[in-house]
Amino acid sequence: GMEEGTVQNLRSILSRIEAASESSCSVLRKLHRRLEGLQQEVTEVHDATRAMHIAHTNMGLGQEHLTECLRQLSAARTLHTALEATSSPPGTQEDEVEATNLQALLSALPEFYEAVDFCLDHSSLSKSSDVLGALMHLRRRAAASLLAHYRRLLRPHRPSAPPPFSSPLPP
Repeated sequence: GMEEGTVQNLRSILSRIEAASESSCSVLRKLHRRLEGLQQEVTEVHDATRAMHIAHTNMGLGQEHLTECLRQLSAARTLHTALEATSSPPGTQEDEVEATNLQALLSALPEFYEAVDFCLDHSSLSKSSDVLGALMHLRRRAAASLLAHYRRLLRPHRPSAPPPFSSPLPP
């Protein structure tokens, strides 16, 4: 009787331990599943953060490129302004004003040509026929304006003026 009671007690204790163990395993499995879900969410947040960082970097580069495009294209505006000032026919402005305007036109050309090269080197701009067309039109206008002013300078002098290249010294 006594041994049988002890064995019974041991069986009872073992079954309770087994039930507790089963319950613990179940809790651990649920915890493990929750951790896996959390890890998945953390990975997604990490990926989204990385994508956002890349987008931010690209946006910064895009903004720099746009700023450089605008800086380069402002050379075209400068040339256009200089062309407007020299647009009246040669000889209709006072010589000093004409000379100043012509000098402004000549000084605007190097930056303008740099802008043209910049546009040709950047596919986004070189593919834009509007931008290139406008630049080429400005270039033709500048060339025509310079040509008109140089032709005026090379025109034979009026008879009242001394002949060109005459020596100011008496014979």
